[in-house]
Amino acid sequence: VASAAAAARRLLATAEGVALPPGLVGERDLVLESALAEHPPALHRLAAVLDPVRAHEHLAEALVAFLASDGNREPTAAALFLSPGGLSLRLDRIAQLTGFDPRTSRGARVLGAALSARSLLDRP
Repeated sequence: VASAAAAARRLLATAEGVALPPGLVGERDLVLESALAEHPPALHRLAAVLDPVRAHEHLAEALVAFLASDGNREPTAAALFLSPGGLSLRLDRIAQLTGFDPRTSRGARVLGAALSARSLLDRP
């Protein structure tokens, strides 16, 4: 029981760290975040992928919106009040700065994980 309670506390802390509603999140939903939280060097290294983007608020906002819409460009552009071409320019710049293109499956995975890592590090 004690180990289950400790695991539940870690899961809750991780869910809160990535700003997800803890009542709606299960352990399988937070596998990556839980693993990162247990390994601070990996957490810092992954979060650092976003360092070049953090200096450009409009790029960070575009990345979050793009990933939140599962890579669907039209709703992302509309939500940001951009043309699809304007969004493409921002995504191109993110790819240049980070080395990961959010329009590819690998880039989306790495950048999404980096956002989770950054959320965990930024929590109070």
